[in-house]
Amino acid sequence: MNLVPSVTQQQATEARMRQLQQEQAQLEQQLRVQQFAAQYQTQFSFPALVESTKAGIAPRTDSELIQHRLLEAGLLFEVPTSVGETVEAVAGFVQQLEASGCFNAVQVKLGGSTSSEDEKSDPSRKLTVTLDEKNWYKLYLGGGLKRDAFQQTSTPFGASSTHDTSFLPTAELEASVGLRNVAGYLDTTDLQYTLDTHQMSTWSLQHQRPLYSALPSGFALRDWILLLPSGSQYSLLSKAVWDTVDWELTRSFRECQRLLSVTACTTRQTLPPFGASIEWSLLFRDIIPRRHSSLPYHFDASPEVLAHSGPSVKHSVSLRVEGNQFSDPEASPYFPTSGYQYRIQTEAAVPPGDAGFLKSQADVALHVPVPSFLGSLNDLLPISFHAMGSLGVLKTISFDGLCRTSASFSDRFLMGGPSNFKGFSPAGIGPRAAKTSSSKSSTGDAIGGDFFYKITAMMSAAVPAPGTRMFAFGTVGTCAEIFSQQRWQTVSPRDVLASSRASVGVGLSTTMLGPRLDVTYAWPLRYGPVDHRRNFQIGMGFSMFD
Repeated sequence: MNLVPSVTQQQATEARMRQLQQEQAQLEQQLRVQQFAAQYQTQFSFPALVESTKAGIAPRTDSELIQHRLLEAGLLFEVPTSVGETVEAVAGFVQQLEASGCFNAVQVKLGGSTSSEDEKSDPSRKLTVTLDEKNWYKLYLGGGLKRDAFQQTSTPFGASSTHDTSFLPTAELEASVGLRNVAGYLDTTDLQYTLDTHQMSTWSLQHQRPLYSALPSGFALRDWILLLPSGSQYSLLSKAVWDTVDWELTRSFRECQRLLSVTACTTRQTLPPFGASIEWSLLFRDIIPRRHSSLPYHFDASPEVLAHSGPSVKHSVSLRVEGNQFSDPEASPYFPTSGYQYRIQTEAAVPPGDAGFLKSQADVALHVPVPSFLGSLNDLLPISFHAMGSLGVLKTISFDGLCRTSASFSDRFLMGGPSNFKGFSPAGIGPRAAKTSSSKSSTGDAIGGDFFYKITAMMSAAVPAPGTRMFAFGTVGTCAEIFSQQRWQTVSPRDVLASSRASVGVGLSTTMLGPRLDVTYAWPLRYGPVDHRRNFQIGMGFSMFD
């Protein structure tokens, strides 16, 4: 056997050694470049130059807004900063502007020295922001599924329709016309009309712009807002809505709503993990009881619904605070696997409206990866534990007779539904009125409660499909009427725990379509004689609370 390597083998070995040496030299050179870039500092002169991609045409966007957004993204003018920090700040600035929907693209160019004659005496460089702005108008005609498409009940702080007991989703046709960035402050104005498959139409007009831009220049409050860490991103939303909410399935009436509201809020994308908003609203509403099927001049609704029928006015101020902290960046925010969430909201209805009450609700959720306890035994099938709790209280205030002593049905809490209390139908839990002779509800109209609590424990595991998890859950809670001055069903605080309902079940959740879509099968373990139960359900939600 010849153990002496041939000439060809030696040449191949030497060539491979030279290749490895060259690769090592390239890696060392790249490392030196990265170290130099990390240590290299540059500075930019103020203000940045803002220009449009269209030659000879000035951009619509306000230059002052761009300067503030650059500063809020972390870019410092007239101060030496490293290249790495500059690139990171510019990337955040570009992503933020493009997310506003007013631009096709945003480019940032690091220009040369502002003093070409003597760069050493003036090291500042000019920053140029080039904006490719979209048209000032937008038109849309299309359709889709409503947010409450799968007949889920409203959350306790909103109203949504529950039209029938089928599993078919509610579709809607939408037509809208809008204006964007007309004033140059990334402002948007939208006029929208929707018509769903149940012939319920909605008109809405809304205008949104930065909060500071609504105040006159030189005003002290305007300057104070701009001094906040993300002050230019605080928004002001004005809205007018004409809507009809269909509650005939669960409460034998429809409610015509005309809403005017103004909301000032922070932007969650720019202030993680905290967001807050305050809203003033004036709601004109008219409760229209369901007509009798064979006697058109008679109503087919409970006496409680008839007592609340007719027009009313709600004048209220609402405060909402929410936050989250997710540890897994790859998990969907609609179904997080680690971290926490919280939401606190309070509404005070006061004169000049005829509704008077104080309503508060708190929600909290904790998500814990099970591998933190079991090590790496289930790396192939990540498991998380979820604990969620909600509590709500409503107390009516008469204001010496200026307001009603009983809260309107649409202001009360409801429980039940695929994304609220699985195992029960929408508004299937809580106080109910006496059943009428031909009511669609087998146990009478749901009139809602002034107190509720809910606790859910869940285990979820990933499945071999993008954004999909299977889960098993258990929920306990109740909805009761214990604070109202007028009661049809009296429930004392001592009996709240005794009236608790419970259910367990399994399900599959996916976020491949955007929001969370749940398919569940639940078994109610504890329920009341007038509760509406439903085992198989499909629901859609935009958070773990909905």
